Amino acid sequence: MVWHGGVAGVLAVVGALVGSTAVTARAGFQLASQRAQVDLRQREATFFLTFTQPPDFQTRDALGRRANSFQYEISPITSSLTADIPLIDVRAVVRGDEIMGDRLPIRDGIETARDPNQAAGGWGYVRGTVPFTLSGDRLTFTAPLSLLDAPDGQFAYRVFTTEFGQTTSAVTGAAVPLPPAAWLVLTALPLIARCWKSSRHPSRFST
Repeated sequence: MVWHGGVAGVLAVVGALVGSTAVTARAGFQLASQRAQVDLRQREATFFLTFTQPPDFQTRDALGRRANSFQYEISPITSSLTADIPLIDVRAVVRGDEIMGDRLPIRDGIETARDPNQAAGGWGYVRGTVPFTLSGDRLTFTAPLSLLDAPDGQFAYRVFTTEFGQTTSAVTGAAVPLPPAAWLVLTALPLIARCWKSSRHPSRFST
């Protein structure tokens, strides 16, 4: 099946832990790896994408389709993660097709209204934009949970890549934030490791 960037390309937001394996549909520009990281303290989520090659977001064909692109479809409804999840459950859409300079628009799903602008791909209105960083084949961006319509930090998502509008790879996953106590432990792990190493290998100059 070939997936497209608009609503006509049926969504599949299914549950798996962050970092699922890409499902390759065809050769070419694809996802090499991806993950989503939620920070409840900052009320934001950061998305990390690594492609199989540096993306070409500038070149377009006669139909205006970008040589390379990607799309996230995000649903805060994680209780029924199935391949046929209703489109109405998708609450936020991030489309590489709409990159503007160094910013990414975040659109509504279709639960309220569809943006008649052809550039919207059949999705809802833009609710905000966020900056992104592209370094070689790696792209990252951070979005407030409020823009993702996922205030508790839990959401399912599907992300896929395209070449001139044709899907080349797809991944599904779910982000579940760690409790604050777990964040404190993770933050302290480097210090704990250093202390443990020092205790096992004390300085020869110590008394």
